[in-house]
Amino acid sequence: MKGWYFSRESKRLRYGDERLIEVGTTHQVEGEPVLCEHGLHASKRLIDALRYAPGCTLWRVKLSKNVVCGDDKAVALKRRYLEEYDARPMLVEFTQWCAKRARKQADANDVNDADYAIYTAAAAYAAYAAYAAAADAADAADAAAYAAAATTAAAYAAAYDAAYDAAYDAERKKQNKRLVKLVRKLNQSTIEGEE
Repeated sequence: MKGWYFSRESKRLRYGDERLIEVGTTHQVEGEPVLCEHGLHASKRLIDALRYAPGCTLWRVKLSKNVVCGDDKAVALKRRYLEEYDARPMLVEFTQWCAKRARKQADANDVNDADYAIYTAAAAYAAYAAYAAAADAADAADAAAYAAAATTAAAYAAAYDAAYDAAYDAERKKQNKRLVKLVRKLNQSTIEGEE
């Protein structure tokens, strides 16, 4: 199964593993894959991967060997890294797009709270990914800066989760379509930069 995965800026696995992530590399773990507990995760839709982003480095991946699928992510024993993107520009643009849509909903005479919530939430979570990256990159000696970033990230995560659960799947599809379009834009700029 092909999917999307965000990593920390260090491009290393988390939870004590710390193996380096590079295009062309395949990571493997032993045992039985269990969603949210054990294995290598990815999301089929980019909008779902954003929900779990610990930073702004985006990977196109392929999961294999005992793939177990959930509602918004999957887990397997193998994950191969196919493409890498610095998603910061994409997340900034996506945040602005979501904010504009949320404002449009708020300004409309027939304000739909669920529509407003999902765009506000998506914008917040894109910003949260950037804060998570800042927290990851913070100097360990600068505990105050790290704590501030972590507190902000936690607040964004809580707000996002509350709104996300109330969101319509159709709206998430629109957001996913926008994110995929922005990845293509990133990919095009990379290709043009190599010429």
